[in-house]
Amino acid sequence: MRCCSLSQGVCETGMCPQFLSPKCHDSSRCPVGEMMGGFSYVQALRSVATMAGRLDRAPDAEKFQNAASAATRGFHARFWNITSQSYGSDLSGMQMLTIPALSIEAMPDAAVRERVVNLLRTDLYNRSGHHLQTGAVTSKWLLSMLSQYGMHTSALRVASQRTEPGWGWWLEQGATSCWEKWPGDTSRNHIFL
Repeated sequence: MRCCSLSQGVCETGMCPQFLSPKCHDSSRCPVGEMMGGFSYVQALRSVATMAGRLDRAPDAEKFQNAASAATRGFHARFWNITSQSYGSDLSGMQMLTIPALSIEAMPDAAVRERVVNLLRTDLYNRSGHHLQTGAVTSKWLLSMLSQYGMHTSALRVASQRTEPGWGWWLEQGATSCWEKWPGDTSRNHIFL
């Protein structure tokens, strides 16, 4: 699995787990970029549906809500891996692949949702040690998703992690902004993050 920036076709090594490839050699095969595109598309359709509803344009609101529902089903169909019973094909990317699916509620039923939440919980306790294993986009949603599914303690542990990779580690290094990479050896003021 590769972790790529959607806009530049290069790795987001600053927010990506250390176990991922340091360069995205073939951005067309980047499952994270494609998944983030699908995730953003669903969110955009839902936003337009909401705006149309608030503007008293019921037919438009319904049209965009139906499109969002279809896109959400398509998201699950495209990214659910039947073999691993998870999103994506690489369990090492559990956080960055699971959080978008949870945030748009892509799971078709409660059993799949429970499976996904349990995989995330297991990842936090057994593999990542409550460290961030997300890209910039997914990081925004991680803590709220953990809390939404009752993992408040895990959310707090991730948020206050004082070892790399973690926001607390940045604070320990004197960070007052979001850095481009965990080590802080490049831009130390990536404002868009």
